[in-house]
Amino acid sequence: MGPRHGWVRLTRTGVFALVCLALAAGAHALAGGGLPTVGVLLLAALPVWFASFWLTSRRVGARALVLALGGGQLALHVFFHATARTVVGAG
Repeated sequence: MGPRHGWVRLTRTGVFALVCLALAAGAHALAGGGLPTVGVLLLAALPVWFASFWLTSRRVGARALVLALGGGQLALHVFFHATARTVVGAG
């Protein structure tokens, strides 16, 4: 069984998706947007996982991985920003 089949591929898919989500959520929180809710993270996880699954179906180089990670970060940034709750001050 090669790296494009079975549990190896599912593991690579999961790791890449988890890294994308963790980096995006952490950066969103550090930038002052707060951590996304669990529901938002779960909603974002599905397309990220499918994109990761597609990406792991072929051999890709470092450049493609960096571009995929960067594109994912940009898409998740927009998504987290669009789904962020607005907190109104009490004063």
